Amino acid sequence: DVEQAKQTALAAYEILRCYCLRHQLDLLDICFFMNEDGDTICAEVSTDNVRLKYLGEDPEIAGLLNSRDKERATERAEAVLQLLRTPFLKHSRFVVSGGFCAGKTSLIRLLQDTMGIPKLIDHSTRDMRPGEREGFPYHFLTRQEFEAALDKGAYYEWVEFNGNYYGVPREIVFEGEAWALDILSASAKDYKGKVPGVFSIFIESPAEEVIIARARARGDSEEKIRERLVYARAESSEGFDLVLPANSTLEQKLALVSQAINE
Repeated sequence: DVEQAKQTALAAYEILRCYCLRHQLDLLDICFFMNEDGDTICAEVSTDNVRLKYLGEDPEIAGLLNSRDKERATERAEAVLQLLRTPFLKHSRFVVSGGFCAGKTSLIRLLQDTMGIPKLIDHSTRDMRPGEREGFPYHFLTRQEFEAALDKGAYYEWVEFNGNYYGVPREIVFEGEAWALDILSASAKDYKGKVPGVFSIFIESPAEEVIIARARARGDSEEKIRERLVYARAESSEGFDLVLPANSTLEQKLALVSQAINE
């Protein structure tokens, strides 16, 4: 019971800390105490301009914390943290870059699964491939639709590659509260310092022999493999907020991201 209470208290502490970050309050003091039944964690927060008496503003949070099922205390702690993690992150907009086989797509998917950070869906005029659908992995447009949007300044950045247009919608970049986007490393400067709350991540590419083996396993031609190697060599980590080593697991990468964005 003591350990479970500690877990719940840690969750409550995180909620209050993030609450103050979100509302630009100075967190001066937090104290926790159990009520007489040992079922409820209460918190008192003193700041320059607010004094929160009880951790019950959000009915869903209050319900989780005030549950009388002591055996689920750790579950409640994890659920509360998960519930609050996304809105209260110090950074909720991510640009992710790296070479072929670096793991960009996997990391972006994990950011969504664990932190609730959705992938920013960009636009493309290329043909839809088997297994794809509208909105996955792109919003598919005709060339005429894309060019009309382009004329209206609808894209924050865009490129024409292999005869197809690809574009990042300006509206989502600035109005979307949370998103993750796969970009070329050269584009990082267009986001950092220009788009509020952006955190840039570079994932180092694996060794070239690994890239070649994976590309061949995908059925890529030798010409395509050479193109991928050129691309991987051209990507640079300079200026990124966080560089993730190629030899780390996906879970280790996520842990490094979590640590970096909460420092």
